[in-house]
Amino acid sequence: MNLASSGSPGGPRTARRSAVAPVRTAAAYVVLAAALVAGVPAAVRAQAPPPAGCDELKHDPLPAWPDSAETSKRLTDCGYALTHDGDYARAATVFAAALDMARRRADRSAEAVALDGYGLSLGTLGQLDKAETLLKQSFTISEELADKDGMAEASSQLGHIRNVQARYDEARDYHLRSYRLWESIGSLHGMAVALNNVGAMYRAVGDNATAADYYQRSLEALQTLGDRRRSATVIDNLARNARVLGDYASGRALALQALAIREEFKDREGIGRSLTSLSENERAEGNYTAALDSLRRSLDIFTAVGNVHAIAETLNNVAVVYEAQGNYAQAASYLRRSLALNDAVVGSASLTVEIDTHLGEVLFREGQRARALQPLERGVALGDAAGLTLQAAEARVAAARVYASLGQLTRAEDALRQVLTFRQVTGDCSGRAEALIVMSDVELRRRRPAAALESAQEALGLAEAMDLVDVEWLALTAMGRADAALGRRGDARSAFDRAIAVVEDLRDQNPGGEEVRRQFFADRLAPYQEQIALTLAGPGADAAAAFDVAERSRARALLDIIRSDRVPITKAMSVEERTREVKLRTSLTSANSEVLLAAGAAAPDASRLAALKRKRDGRRVEYQDFQAHLYAVHPELQVNRGAVPVIRAAEAVQLLPGPAAAIVEFVTARDRTHAFVITTSGIHVVRLTPGTGEIDRQVRRFREQLARRDLRASESARLLYDLVLGPLQTLLQGKTDIIVVPDGMLWSLPFQALRSPANRYLIEDAAISYAPSVTVLREAMRRPHTRPSSPPALLAFGSALPQAAAPDGGQPAPGPRRSSDTEAEVAQLARIYGPTSRVYTGAEAREDRWKAEAPAFGVVHIASHGVLDDGSPLYSHLVLSPPQPGDKEDGLLEAWEIMAMQLKADLVVLSACETARGRVTPGEGIIGLMWAVFVAGTPATLVSQWQVESGSSARLMVGFHEEWRGGQRGVSRARALQLAALRLLKTRDYAHPFYWAGFILAGDGR
Repeated sequence: MNLASSGSPGGPRTARRSAVAPVRTAAAYVVLAAALVAGVPAAVRAQAPPPAGCDELKHDPLPAWPDSAETSKRLTDCGYALTHDGDYARAATVFAAALDMARRRADRSAEAVALDGYGLSLGTLGQLDKAETLLKQSFTISEELADKDGMAEASSQLGHIRNVQARYDEARDYHLRSYRLWESIGSLHGMAVALNNVGAMYRAVGDNATAADYYQRSLEALQTLGDRRRSATVIDNLARNARVLGDYASGRALALQALAIREEFKDREGIGRSLTSLSENERAEGNYTAALDSLRRSLDIFTAVGNVHAIAETLNNVAVVYEAQGNYAQAASYLRRSLALNDAVVGSASLTVEIDTHLGEVLFREGQRARALQPLERGVALGDAAGLTLQAAEARVAAARVYASLGQLTRAEDALRQVLTFRQVTGDCSGRAEALIVMSDVELRRRRPAAALESAQEALGLAEAMDLVDVEWLALTAMGRADAALGRRGDARSAFDRAIAVVEDLRDQNPGGEEVRRQFFADRLAPYQEQIALTLAGPGADAAAAFDVAERSRARALLDIIRSDRVPITKAMSVEERTREVKLRTSLTSANSEVLLAAGAAAPDASRLAALKRKRDGRRVEYQDFQAHLYAVHPELQVNRGAVPVIRAAEAVQLLPGPAAAIVEFVTARDRTHAFVITTSGIHVVRLTPGTGEIDRQVRRFREQLARRDLRASESARLLYDLVLGPLQTLLQGKTDIIVVPDGMLWSLPFQALRSPANRYLIEDAAISYAPSVTVLREAMRRPHTRPSSPPALLAFGSALPQAAAPDGGQPAPGPRRSSDTEAEVAQLARIYGPTSRVYTGAEAREDRWKAEAPAFGVVHIASHGVLDDGSPLYSHLVLSPPQPGDKEDGLLEAWEIMAMQLKADLVVLSACETARGRVTPGEGIIGLMWAVFVAGTPATLVSQWQVESGSSARLMVGFHEEWRGGQRGVSRARALQLAALRLLKTRDYAHPFYWAGFILAGDGR
């Protein structure tokens, strides 16, 4: 609870302050506005210094000051000075001492003042019940003394407690009572305070027009008084109101005006609130990096001053921005932290509903629809029970979206109609637009396209009026779908084009690092997918135009990175930032090592291991936050987007080496999958049947069979060939080089292991390679050869875990990479490449050595154990030699560490388990070790799709290098892998595809 004010103590009575309500952000930019303080005398307005001797009170024990009226006043003045500095815990101690002194002297007036300050401090620290008791005692004493000013201030602070408790009607009554009391004694300042606070309560229930009127009256009174400092609070409130009512330009200008005033007065907590206000505008404008930086700065302030309510709400607000970016793991982490603090200290029902709503949205966006309903329905119930109409409305919209996706259309429609009625009354235009978009989807699912179009058009009008770009593209997509259902193809095409343009403009305005950029398209692919389907429907189907749209949505972050001249992040950092980075890296390394040691114990302690993992995950969050901050304050780190032209169909044909080659690009949507086939004769497109869901189920079944080395995998290989490649068989006839561009679950499908009607594996007839997109493939092929003309040419590392151990507490792989196999593997590579090679094994295969030497080599090979992290794919890693005491590295070469490097190799081979796997991010492909190698600048990588068997992997890798030999034999990389796989296929022991189909060549297969 934020009961601190932006001013210093004082008033018509002795050292009085009123409260400031919390700043918070709901899902639709809803904010409970900050409240003001009352009773500030001229001396304080002139910024008089705190009373002499206050420094003595900052430490225990308190000085033995004489028991007198003068001392009592001095203590309360110092207490308020401490609250002004944000030291609420110490202020509570001082106020408690003042209260004891007043009671010993039977000084009722001094007792009321001390109770007020004590209640203020405890309320800010989250002790609401005790604060309420103290403030009611203060009110009673003031009433006995006929002290209307004291009654008004106690009433005002009680109103803030009710605000935090989301009892808005009661809070408004308290503030109106304080207004009448201050009016009766002619306190214009007190009246200004109460007017603002009443406005905040109207804002809390969504009555923005009435709130704006109260805010304006408050500001006019403060300007009459010349109180610029407190006017900043009201200006912030007006800024939030402007945003909700659709005036984003005014919202930003007002937020900046308030921030400038608070910086002038060096009002730390006020600066934090203004930064929070500014972040809401930045988020609404789509500038997520700036929003995160503003929130991070405000969080530092609130943490320093100990304002637990503001801390909890800011953690929630950070989660909202990460959710908007598509960084769901980070969002969930912040939601958990906010909920824990709220449950333990704050106890805000309003914040609980918000957290439940965002948690449900995160689960829904991650595809966990059934699980998402639990927190959403809980949020609706709690919001209704507590009278939190705004928050309950947000939860209802999110729940309606889930209901619609599950086919529960009546429940979705009922919830939305209730929300739309409420938001029409309150004037919440942005929230109404959001609900209308969901309603459009429900209407379309009910086969009422005209009604769907009407809802989408109204949503678009609201979004355009308010310049809500992240709502605008959704409304345009909904319009396009409705137009298409009505047979209005031209209008639909125009709507989808406009939606795509908005998405790409928004993308250009959203700077940040690789992690931020790769997440951007995850939830914004719908207009591309709909445009592709529309372009391919009916007699005027245009395969080339549809392919162009598909490429616009694929691997755009990767394109930005591989074509940019990246500034090494360490060069951009200040000395202070480098010190902080080293501290965070060391902390993360230590946490990784602790997990590894605990997991490798003879009898791992499950509870201790779980605690260590939580500690490690917390360190990861801290480090990711720090990197996000760097991109906000160092624009030179940000990639210049838009420099890479997306490939066109005609140009794609030119990438083919000859008539025996083909590119097959798949595009999946929620109910359909298309395959574009590019050959020297042109581009063709085929829609696969059955739908995407059935294909996904069969792919999962096939992979499970491969993992078990199940002989029935052969049947699944035939079935999947018929489903995925059968419709393309005529187009692929005679093709001996096939480049596959997967999408969705198809990234998990080993195409080389599919069996044709002739009972032949695809790899027996063609060399297979993979690419994230055809445009990325073109850029990889354009990359100049950087392989040194003189030694060294090959760098190889051989490292493995002991047979019984597995990192991170997991079970060993079916055939974990054994030291004997990995060392033999790299030793044979040394013989193949001769004196130009450099090989390290065992204890010599150190992480720091790999980082130092890898950038100088043309071919880099790591034979080790690999660990996939499904939850945080960029923390998937390769296990190198264990660290020694004093080492700066932890021996785990993680994907994000590879990504930060600048490699010059033509090929990187990761001969470990699951190095081709990670999280499938819509629009970007597989995010993990493979993606990290591309980011680091390597045009091709050889990686594994599952937990490979150690012995067969060694034979396959040696066979590959024997065939390829760094390109010296004139055999392409893809062909070399094919020949090596065929060697194993033809042996009795390794004929099952589990042994030879696990590795893929991604990128430039030449």
